[in-house]
Amino acid sequence: MTLAATLMAFDEAALAALANKGIVRRAARDVEEGKASVSGWEGETAIVSADGETVRIDARGPAKASCTCPAPGICRHRVAAVLLLQQQEEEAPAENAAASLIAEITALPEEAMIRFAGRAAWRAAQEIAAHGGEVSDTGTALVITLRGDDSEVRYLRGLGIEGMVSKASPARRKALHAAALILVRQAAGVMVSESSAEAEKAPAGADEAFLTEVRDALADACRNGLALAPLMLEERLFTLSVSSRAESLPRLSAMLRGIARMLRERRTRDFRFDPDACLGAIAAADALARALPVASDPGRRAGLIGSVRQAYDEIGPLHLYGASGETWRAEGGARGVTAYFYDPACDRWFTASLARGVGQDPFFDPRHAFTSEALWGGQTLAGLSRAEFRFDSIAGSPAGRLSASTASRPDISGASTLSPDWACAFDRWDLLAERLRSRLVGSLAAPAAALEPVVLWPRRTGRPWFDDLTQQLHWPLEDRGGQWLAVSLGNDPDRPAHFDHLASVAFRPGFSGAVIVAASITGTAFELRPMALFDENGVRSLDFEEARTPKRSFSDFLQTYSRHTRSAPVPYAKPAGISLLAKAATELTGISETGCRAISRSGSQRLAEICAQAERIGLGTVAGALAQLAAADGPLASQVLISRYIIDQMRAQLTTLPMLRL
Repeated sequence: MTLAATLMAFDEAALAALANKGIVRRAARDVEEGKASVSGWEGETAIVSADGETVRIDARGPAKASCTCPAPGICRHRVAAVLLLQQQEEEAPAENAAASLIAEITALPEEAMIRFAGRAAWRAAQEIAAHGGEVSDTGTALVITLRGDDSEVRYLRGLGIEGMVSKASPARRKALHAAALILVRQAAGVMVSESSAEAEKAPAGADEAFLTEVRDALADACRNGLALAPLMLEERLFTLSVSSRAESLPRLSAMLRGIARMLRERRTRDFRFDPDACLGAIAAADALARALPVASDPGRRAGLIGSVRQAYDEIGPLHLYGASGETWRAEGGARGVTAYFYDPACDRWFTASLARGVGQDPFFDPRHAFTSEALWGGQTLAGLSRAEFRFDSIAGSPAGRLSASTASRPDISGASTLSPDWACAFDRWDLLAERLRSRLVGSLAAPAAALEPVVLWPRRTGRPWFDDLTQQLHWPLEDRGGQWLAVSLGNDPDRPAHFDHLASVAFRPGFSGAVIVAASITGTAFELRPMALFDENGVRSLDFEEARTPKRSFSDFLQTYSRHTRSAPVPYAKPAGISLLAKAATELTGISETGCRAISRSGSQRLAEICAQAERIGLGTVAGALAQLAAADGPLASQVLISRYIIDQMRAQLTTLPMLRL
């Protein structure tokens, strides 16, 4: 391919991505006015005279070209050289150019992409790609729009990885370009391999100078992030997260990228920005950066460092009981279906999933896959989610994910029968709260799971009601001690069967059985979302079972449930400790939003009142941290972050169940 043909990949948009539209217009005018000409060749390198300057350019394109002018970056002379050489040989794009470019990207060795980006940036690229995007072609280039970053990356014909162009800043460029490659490969059915992830074993060392730099950046984020969120600060945090020194600290680097994303939301006035959550994330990262240098226990240190991806090892034997299955869709567009299984002997939940990444296999239907896609000796997730079975050995991750690609075959005993004697089963809600705190709260060195299934055995159930404000259907359940709580189901367009099936049971008096719920933490309360029911008919997943009452529209549900709103149960008031901690967190957010300057007299009075109340109700650690903040004589950011982390840890310990008064 000639140099002119190679440079044809640089259309106006690609050149504008390298420079800007104004420079492209000026360069085009120079060419039109005859101010550019080819003065000679040195092998494959063209020498172009452009408005008195000399440009040397080869097949690597304008980014690697040289110019005698002093302008930084891509100057108009280099752009003019491209436009001039494009006129030398007009070459029509090859037929099916998009297919050839996609084939070129899918043929790239994964290790070559990792070397291009660096390990830390490769991890960032996978996070960015998880948000999804779109791939289109211009005939000479693939245009990849990254949804989570609002960035456009171009892969140009004949220029390879190094020739990709975008408007990304130097700090983000390699991560975004690698994310674009991942998206194209996923759309073609090529996923990130497990072997490359497993090769990224995080070393045990941590650069203390790097951690000091991280803490300085986090203190700056505390002072300026919530109020101004300058682009320079966002870039600084992202640069730290993908630097070579962050390769050995995957957990911290992921947290830094999350904070950078929040600052971008603040800077762009995104409605999703939550200042309280942002300050909490900054405080958690600061606590991690403080803990890493002083952690001497190998197990604790490994937890603080984190892992790139959980590897699958052989586990077993397992005696599993199917408990539910449900479909899901990630924010970035990935979708799938997951089945849940419980092993009473080791008190542990396991999952198996069938899923497709964003842009991959557009005909994949999670509901159809649940009932028809075979795995483990021809079994389906639908059948296993209702069955009792055993594995002698199977590949599984530390988080309990079972490999769907393994050749293991289950020995099926019959239908799944859930027992009230299991450790995950409860007919007393006070014991349920203890279980969820132990499984979902976690610590700095041992982050907890985001979701924990539990089996509830209510003595009786109440009439459900719909909350217009939260758009949730609440179903009261009573334990054997007479205490009531609510399991709640949101209006999810992706799960239309949930409302129908739950209503068909909830409106029939005399339900006798168990409710399998997915427990998680939302704010300062546990959220209990029903996934399946168990009764004389066995396990019935809400996502897949047909309702026993005529199907009704969502407006019908609103009319039915709204009639009972006045007599709806009343939630218990929040404990005094939770309300006080929320008040303290709000005070710290206000200090951060004003730049962590000296605390005003009224602010000092409010902190003193909070400290006094905290002492009275037994929150001495919180009172001590806030007292130190109020007495601080120098910069406040560090003490604000310490205080906020202590408050968040205490709030997690006080997380409550959604109890009701009937």
